[in-house]
Amino acid sequence: MYWKKGGIPVKKNNYSLMLSEGVVNAIDAEAARLGTNRSALINRILAEYVSYVTPEMRIRQILCSVRETLDGAFRRDGEGENILCMTTALSYRYNPTVRYALELYRSGESLGEIRVSMRTKNPLLLEIFADFCAHFAAVEKRYMGKGEYGFGEGRFIRVLRLRKNDGIADMMTLEELGGYVAHYISMLDRALKLYCRYAADIAEALSVLDGVYRKYLSEATVLL
Repeated sequence: MYWKKGGIPVKKNNYSLMLSEGVVNAIDAEAARLGTNRSALINRILAEYVSYVTPEMRIRQILCSVRETLDGAFRRDGEGENILCMTTALSYRYNPTVRYALELYRSGESLGEIRVSMRTKNPLLLEIFADFCAHFAAVEKRYMGKGEYGFGEGRFIRVLRLRKNDGIADMMTLEELGGYVAHYISMLDRALKLYCRYAADIAEALSVLDGVYRKYLSEATVLL
């Protein structure tokens, strides 16, 4: 199953600004260097000047924290304004690659989503991965209640949402939030690798998966 990304769009209006030609040229050059446009860069500069956190700034700080926390554990595989992609390898035949894409939403109740994709055409490994996805979702639902997931061949999606009963959630910094997201990704990756290692013994694989998730619950201050 797949879903539409909900949420109310961030409201933007058109305004006229009188700027000197030299300032515009400098803005355009910096925007080109950063891979953005004039309006977005001016919006960012003004927001920083008045200490207003825009959705783009919020996303950038969270992704930066995730990247720094996971540095060394994953190989970077691309990055955009609201997405961070990383890869790792399974200790399985031919060491197939697993790709994690973290996309943060600009608005709405959900924080974003993690997309996990298995880069292999091995039918046995794809079957193991599909079983893992189903069992992982079942474990989360057993301990956490309802969750939002997407499933496809060699693909798994998990929507991230801050639990409303986490009183600490409103007090944490964006850097701390990025750390919690990174912790979740690390747990998910560890669960997948161990499940694949013990896949020949389904009872053992499920026991290990349950243990990894319970350890995550015992360590995480904020749950996603």
